[in-house]
Amino acid sequence: VYTPQYGSTTGSVNSGVEELVEMTRPVVVVPLSEAPVGTIRQVRQNAGSTQIPFDHVVLSATGTRATTLLAEAHVGDRVGISFPFIGTPIPFTKTYASLGGGEVFMGDGHVWGGQAVRHPRTAIAYNDDYLYFVVVDGRSSISVGMTMTELGNFCKDYLDAKWGINQDGGGSSTMIVNGVLKNKPSDGSQRAVVNGIFMGTPLAKQQSTAFSSGDLVRTTSANNALRLGPGTQYTQIATLGNNAQATILDHHLRGIYAKSIYWWKCDFNGTVGWMSQNLLTLVSTGDLPRFTQHPPVRQVCPGTNAAFSVTATGTAPLSYAWLFQGSPIGDGAKYAGAATSTLTVLTPTSVEAGSYRCEVTGPTGTTTSYSARLRVRRSTQILLQPQPPATPRVPRGSDVTFAIRAVGEGTLTYRWQKDGVNLSDSAKYSGTTTTMLTAHSVDTYDEGGYRCVVTATCGTLTSDSPVLTVLSTDFDRDNDVDQDDYGHLQACFTGPTIPQADPACQDANVDADTDQDVDYHDVAAFLQCFVGAGVPRPPGC
Repeated sequence: VYTPQYGSTTGSVNSGVEELVEMTRPVVVVPLSEAPVGTIRQVRQNAGSTQIPFDHVVLSATGTRATTLLAEAHVGDRVGISFPFIGTPIPFTKTYASLGGGEVFMGDGHVWGGQAVRHPRTAIAYNDDYLYFVVVDGRSSISVGMTMTELGNFCKDYLDAKWGINQDGGGSSTMIVNGVLKNKPSDGSQRAVVNGIFMGTPLAKQQSTAFSSGDLVRTTSANNALRLGPGTQYTQIATLGNNAQATILDHHLRGIYAKSIYWWKCDFNGTVGWMSQNLLTLVSTGDLPRFTQHPPVRQVCPGTNAAFSVTATGTAPLSYAWLFQGSPIGDGAKYAGAATSTLTVLTPTSVEAGSYRCEVTGPTGTTTSYSARLRVRRSTQILLQPQPPATPRVPRGSDVTFAIRAVGEGTLTYRWQKDGVNLSDSAKYSGTTTTMLTAHSVDTYDEGGYRCVVTATCGTLTSDSPVLTVLSTDFDRDNDVDQDDYGHLQACFTGPTIPQADPACQDANVDADTDQDVDYHDVAAFLQCFVGAGVPRPPGC
């Protein structure tokens, strides 16, 4: 199987069979049940190298396999192409390309280490939220490099990564971020290495409506380049002169914006390719159905339906058929309206996320809408709940911290509450709208349940509410400090430097000294709070 990433042609010799397949979506690593589907457009026998347009692949075979391919696969047949990984429990699905690595130096938050000598390193590390590219220069005056253990500890301690794999050294690596060189390549310039790793933000798709499928157009200049795909990066396959006429072909990416130009798939009397819009002008409109409204991009939260609608004109009657990832779909548990102008995707999950488009058919032919992507937003989730203080009763005057970790779509907001009431930053509290709340110099009136309300695009969640309990002289919690409380103190008395080990007496260490004893210092602190039965305890007691 030859893909466009291989090159502009197969480079084959004049023997065997090659079949050109137009794909509905890129060929990726998926099981056979999810195989991308294509249509065989051309069969070539003993004809040598075959051009590979950007949305096609070429099936190539020689010998007995060529005989089988020729007998089983014909022009117009629909074929599925699957590249499943076998012999591994890891589902490498929807993989477009892969790059091998060296040692896995950390996994599930544990640093495994490896090579003990410091060298330049290149690594990929990640956690549930972020992917990191790491380049470590080495063997130079500015950097000695890292051992594998040092690399793992760096990724764990500074990046909070959970997994990491080392690539092939680091001396050959060049790291560029937003066009700026970030490391010191050992050669003084970028080394001619074929492998690379790229991270980018996809731009929103733009498509022109200057022409429609079936329109007749002509070229407007002396030299007009026809290419294998929409963009100047694709190989030029022909040069058309002025006033050459072509028909705009139906394609869900017709009019796509690439390399600062809009592109159209054209048929110049049998020579088919892509030409930029600035080289074309309209001669006459075609008689195929025309879309006046294409399906919009949809982003929905989990549990919410997504609807795609189109509007088309043309000679009646018009019929509609929706496709997902290039394959026809029908009404059922996940879809409604698959044969109408409005498709509803019912409570989509990541399985239904992807590309949708509509085919409208009339007496004169079929036209395909532009594709629209459905994205299921990330649900709001609390990954780490606030935990109660390490000790059941916190000494008065201590600072107490509660922390939360959450993920979700868009910007997350946090609001800490005590007993269900919103808190604000003050001398008592800090971080009330962050992931970490600190209660300063706590006293008994700070006791209560502390929780955080997390809000993101796809919902609001309220965390657990761990209870803060402060050491108090009101041992029986009846809101006074009286003889009953003193009796508890007497029963727990140990004397100086003798720790009180009974869990029931931990609260009797009123002064919260490090000796954890119950002595006359605790009695003195208790007596300062003694008020008698029925008298509300003083603040701080």
